[in-house]
Amino acid sequence: MAVVELRNVSKIHAGGVHAVRHVDLTVPDREFVVLVGPSGCGKTTLLRLIAGLENLTSGEVRIGSRVVNDVDPKDRDIAMVFQSYALYPHMSVFDNMALGLKLRRVPRAQVQQRVRDAAELLGIASLLERKPKQLSGGQRQRVALGRAMVRNPQVFLFDEPLSNLDAQMRVQTRAELTELQRRLQATILHVTHDQVEAMTLGHRVAVMREGAIQQVGPPLEVYREPASRFVAEFIGSPPMNFLRGELSEGTTFRAAGGAVLHLDAGHPLPLHPGEEVDLGVRPEEVIPGERPPGPAHVGRCTGLVTFVESLGSETRVHVALGGSVAWVARVRRDCAVALGEPLQLWVDLARVHVFDPRNGLPYRPGRQVGAAG
Repeated sequence: MAVVELRNVSKIHAGGVHAVRHVDLTVPDREFVVLVGPSGCGKTTLLRLIAGLENLTSGEVRIGSRVVNDVDPKDRDIAMVFQSYALYPHMSVFDNMALGLKLRRVPRAQVQQRVRDAAELLGIASLLERKPKQLSGGQRQRVALGRAMVRNPQVFLFDEPLSNLDAQMRVQTRAELTELQRRLQATILHVTHDQVEAMTLGHRVAVMREGAIQQVGPPLEVYREPASRFVAEFIGSPPMNFLRGELSEGTTFRAAGGAVLHLDAGHPLPLHPGEEVDLGVRPEEVIPGERPPGPAHVGRCTGLVTFVESLGSETRVHVALGGSVAWVARVRRDCAVALGEPLQLWVDLARVHVFDPRNGLPYRPGRQVGAAG
């Protein structure tokens, strides 16, 4: 396997459209890195630049010790698995997996051994004589993975390989991919728009927006310490709750539309009176009840219940705080609330995130407009 290094990589399409902007990223040997972001953020384009399926506008791509900017895709020693399985319908599973090796004139005995070893690892050894139309979606995806595995490449590139699977199969295949990476000790870059998939698969997650990487880090670090409002809002399901407003009267945070968050005296929030900020809090940190949940500094607000989602293991309560502001509280499944009733919410202020609405970066009191984070 090998290290992948991207140095100031950019891709500009015709018409001046920036698909990828000055990306720097290092994927160490044997690491599983997930590129995640909304549709159109440039994550698939970045993967294709690494694979050589797109030409760089500027920057450098290194795989192992080689700069591969001008190396043909077939000579980069990578294997790519696409969203579509792209299996030849007239070929058996064995022949689909073996085709790349045969084109490279690998000896027949090695072809047989590599295909059978990969099939055993993926649990499809009994399917080698079947045609793709005789397979389920999950089985076809395993064949596509096996076709990549038999090449024994330096780097695996996965472009949303789970998006065509149903929910149950996605969960199962995520677990299988994690185990596969552990057993192969492979270097993997995996693209997805599904932040749950990113959080469960990657050793590290790289969050992309508008062609640029916003933050790179272990999944829990990105979740707990988001580098921007965008990351805070994108990573997490349900997404982070926000309240835009300003501190007044010492302990009252007022938002547009009438929403009010009452703060404890001596609260730990880094607020400067009169400066507008975005307060963010995760749904699991919003606690309904008549009394504060503990001895920590808390914020208190009141709203009306507009929607209740009972999901079995938990309940999600949607609460309108005023104007267009609505929060979601993730609560115990036995929490009894009714539509239209007022509900008091408590927030541990030590767990609140504060962002500057002018640039989405963490807030610093008194910072000038446009100042760097």
